[in-house]
Amino acid sequence: MALGKRYEIYLPIEYNPDEQGNRLPIEEEKFEQTYEELWQEFRGVTVMPESENQAFRGFWFDEFGELFRDKVVTAIVYATDINKSDSSFGKQLIFTRKGSNRKRF
Repeated sequence: MALGKRYEIYLPIEYNPDEQGNRLPIEEEKFEQTYEELWQEFRGVTVMPESENQAFRGFWFDEFGELFRDKVVTAIVYATDINKSDSSFGKQLIFTRKGSNRKRF
């Protein structure tokens, strides 16, 4: 593999809880659309793990100290193009993906 930068994009597999605390699964089409966009941009994408039964668990605090928990899959891409390997591209990728993923997920 050529040298470059690795980017990991964490995608939740469930929507935020409703008022009763229930979480519905995110539709598969949304993942497929995201993966397609990534493989077109980077000429490949790896998704880990493959199923929600094996999903990674994430925990974090928001700015008010509230604990959030999520199950996620990770989409991994490698930027081998020199223009996509610098830090300014990485910042732009994060900003752009975060925006479109928030709308989608």
